[in-house]
Amino acid sequence: MPHKTLPRKALPHKRLASAALVTAFFAFPLYLLSRSAGAPNGNSGGDFPGEGSCASSSCHVGGEVNAGGGRFSLLINGAPAAEHRYTPGETVTVRVSIFDPQAERTGFQLTARAGSGCAPGGMLMPGETQVRVGSGDCNGESVQWATHTFAKAGNDAAFDVQWTAPMRDIGPVTLAAAGNGANGDLGRQGDNIYETQAVIQPVEGGGGPTPMIYKRGGVVLATLAPAVNSGAPNAIASVSGTEFAPAGTAVSNPQLDGNGRVATTLAETCVEVGGRRAPLFAVFPHQINFQIPDQAGLGPQAVNVVRGCGTSNERRSTDESFTVNAAQPAFFLFNYTRQAVAAIHDDAVNIVGPADLIPGVTTPARPGEWLTVYGTGFGATDPPTAAGEIPEATEEALRELAAHKENPGNVQATIGGIAANVYWVGGAPCCAGLNQLTVQVPEIAPAGELPLVVTIDGVSSPEGPFLAVGP
Repeated sequence: MPHKTLPRKALPHKRLASAALVTAFFAFPLYLLSRSAGAPNGNSGGDFPGEGSCASSSCHVGGEVNAGGGRFSLLINGAPAAEHRYTPGETVTVRVSIFDPQAERTGFQLTARAGSGCAPGGMLMPGETQVRVGSGDCNGESVQWATHTFAKAGNDAAFDVQWTAPMRDIGPVTLAAAGNGANGDLGRQGDNIYETQAVIQPVEGGGGPTPMIYKRGGVVLATLAPAVNSGAPNAIASVSGTEFAPAGTAVSNPQLDGNGRVATTLAETCVEVGGRRAPLFAVFPHQINFQIPDQAGLGPQAVNVVRGCGTSNERRSTDESFTVNAAQPAFFLFNYTRQAVAAIHDDAVNIVGPADLIPGVTTPARPGEWLTVYGTGFGATDPPTAAGEIPEATEEALRELAAHKENPGNVQATIGGIAANVYWVGGAPCCAGLNQLTVQVPEIAPAGELPLVVTIDGVSSPEGPFLAVGP
């Protein structure tokens, strides 16, 4: 018996949305280098559309660029950056080195570009605490600049930036950098500006890091604790391993495709289950959260991670087996150490939990109260929901909900070992793959942290998660 899709009012959360790009603008002018928060975006001196130079009347004024008598260079693995050959997807440290015999403080800016100069040439990340990375627009493309958080004292300094090469061979990438040897007088005059560029070619034959899924516990339901090593169609799962994405990648906002469904590619990474691409919720170098495709099939299924997905440089992990059942219920938790289930009170706002779980926020449930509990792997819904689709509440469902309580015959629940009434179970109208259960705390339930178990089509949720019930 398929479960219902629940009405929107049962879950007060917003729908998934595409991540918004945020650009940071810094108020301090670069000439106050002794307490500067770094160079404003767009001043690397590179020969790119709209790119400026630190050697300007609005920034620093000194002699000609590179005429300060010092040295300025870009190094990778201790050698000039231009001698390096990038492997798609690899991460290396770019050292920006500056020496100026007249300087009291030094700073820098670095950017990586490809193609027309407005195409990003890979990804930049701080390589040390005194480096930050900002982003901005270049003719509609989002590009990055690395700069210092605070200038370094003295006349000889180096700044480290992590550079992840493009995920595929896109031809030469230009690293452009500007350095400032400041005289420390807090004015714009008398500072020495240095600029350099390094054109880095790809290695012959492409290649790059290959993702690998951990052999033991590498694929589990995203409820995580206790670990559930099998899943169900449309359930939210998690895969762990290495080299899933470039170092420093942290994409936790899913994207929607042209049909309004959660996209199957994120950060140029994909996951396949039984040969079907899975909607992706989050991608990190060692973990990916995804939704099991509804068409993946039942029984043991091959799971693999594809890095550089959709490019000419795809690298696939070896297959790991993961069993997909018709139902495999498990609950999300507010606290993994104490395993308090994620639940809200019958007012659809306040959070259920021991009073000391989140002091001033969580309160125990009351005997006889109807609660909404969140999990995944609850099985098929009525109407059916495709993978990546965000369930919608229908007028028919709302009318049925208002008319009577329905107790699905294939769903049973116990709280503290006592049979509990089940009202609804199905897809939450906010989020792809999220399920919710509306269950009544038995009138005779004692106070305490009571185990919650739901059984769907004969398959029970794991033991351990509990509901806090008060007197």
